[in-house]
Amino acid sequence: MTTLSSATFASHYPVTGEVIAQYPIADREQVHAAVARARAASLAWQNLGFKGRRKVLLQWSNLLISKLDEITEIVSRETGKPVSDA
Repeated sequence: MTTLSSATFASHYPVTGEVIAQYPIADREQVHAAVARARAASLAWQNLGFKGRRKVLLQWSNLLISKLDEITEIVSRETGKPVSDA
C-alpha cells in the first residue's frame, strides 16, 4: 500500500468549529490503487459464498455492538447532534 499524500482536510465540530480530526487526501494514483484493491476484495468476498459472508457479517456486527459507545460519540462530535440522536 502506498503512503497517502501530505495534503489533508479538517473535520470540524459543528457546535464550536473546533478541528476534531485531520484526514489525508488521496491523489489520483492512490485512488486507482484503492479501486483495484476493492475489485480484488469483491471477488474474494463473492468466493466466500453465503455461509462465509454470513460468518464475516456476524463478526462485524458483534464488533460494532462492542464499540457502540465509541461510535456514537464520534458521530455526535462529527454531526453536532446529541449522543441520543447519533
